[in-house]
Amino acid sequence: MPTYSFEHPITKEIVDIEQSMSEEHTYIDDEGIKWIRLFYSPQTSIKDEKIDLNSPKDRNKYNSVYKKRYEYNKKKGKIGPNGKIR
Repeated sequence: MPTYSFEHPITKEIVDIEQSMSEEHTYIDDEGIKWIRLFYSPQTSIKDEKIDLNSPKDRNKYNSVYKKRYEYNKKKGKIGPNGKIR
């Protein structure tokens, strides 16, 4: 089963919960508090090459491939001011 990460809205504690893909991906604890689902960027590769984002060459390659997608999602409000996916 896939594992999904959730963050407590007040304490910022993070838990990983296993849920089937057909379930609604929400988590409400015993106190009735709805936790915020976290999204992480997947590990990426371009043409089966590993990308080292500390390398200027690889960082430029990554930005050229994903910049349009990032800007579109940011414009649509899917990416917050801190750069994280909502």
